[in-house]
Amino acid sequence: DAQDRLDRGLSLGPETQEALNPLHEQACQAIARAMEALAEGNVDKAREVSESKKAFNRLADQARLRLAQQLSSGAGEMTIFRHEADLIENLKRLHTLARRIAGVVEDIRSPEGESSQAAA
Repeated sequence: DAQDRLDRGLSLGPETQEALNPLHEQACQAIARAMEALAEGNVDKAREVSESKKAFNRLADQARLRLAQQLSSGAGEMTIFRHEADLIENLKRLHTLARRIAGVVEDIRSPEGESSQAAA
């Protein structure tokens, strides 16, 4: 867990932070946009989030590749690598949840969603 990593002195190096920052920023932005879309009922914002999957996955792949290169060059420790890989996967999960929220907004605000809500 996080406390265990702190107790053992494991932290992200500058190269890893550089690789993960864009991914973190995209995940946070997707969550914020999805929540805005939900609060406002804004389909355009929801669609932006839904359409960000490819760009986000590209960043995740780049981050994974960079981590693998560090590990293969002997610059990384397997324990740290696992934690960094877990961070990438958790950011991907957050992005997926943001896209699901956006999908709900799109479904509710689509013509079919509006008509089904009117019937209910």
